Amino acid sequence: MKSNNSEIIYNLFNTLNKEKIICAYHGDFNYKVVNGLLESTKKDLSHPEHNIFSAKKTYNVLVECLENIHKHSTKNNETTEGIFILSNPSTGFNITVGNLIHNDYVEILKSKIDTVNKLSRDQLKENYRKIILKTEISPKGGAGLGITDIALKSGAKLNYNFHEYDETSKFFTLSIHIKNK
Repeated sequence: MKSNNSEIIYNLFNTLNKEKIICAYHGDFNYKVVNGLLESTKKDLSHPEHNIFSAKKTYNVLVECLENIHKHSTKNNETTEGIFILSNPSTGFNITVGNLIHNDYVEILKSKIDTVNKLSRDQLKENYRKIILKTEISPKGGAGLGITDIALKSGAKLNYNFHEYDETSKFFTLSIHIKNK
């Protein structure tokens, strides 16, 4: 007789293979975990079968995404819980991240992403430069560059969604596709 966990792990195995998942993680995004994930992913991306230019771009985008989860997630029982998946379909790499965000920040984040998605590459570069020149580092250690940086490095529009979670938070997902060069 199969246990329920056996079925879950078998289905997960098949999904990981079918979706060409390189790496996936769910849990606390503390400093140690983020560094460990980045180190492990860097090794995975350096595999000869991967396009070196797309792999480097993917790593740079992933650094920003994981740091954003670490810095900006709504804490859930004193942890910065989140999830990330890195996959490698034939067209390039997909990064999908998710974390809880306080309802007070939803509209601000939507506005930032929508604005960045409307900008051309040259406009993104100019926006980045302006932010660097006039922004101070926030108490969380950021300068407000994250979304612009991800859009610039990926060269793609940012796909996002907010899912109802509880009365104070939403679950935010961000997906980025980095095309093979």
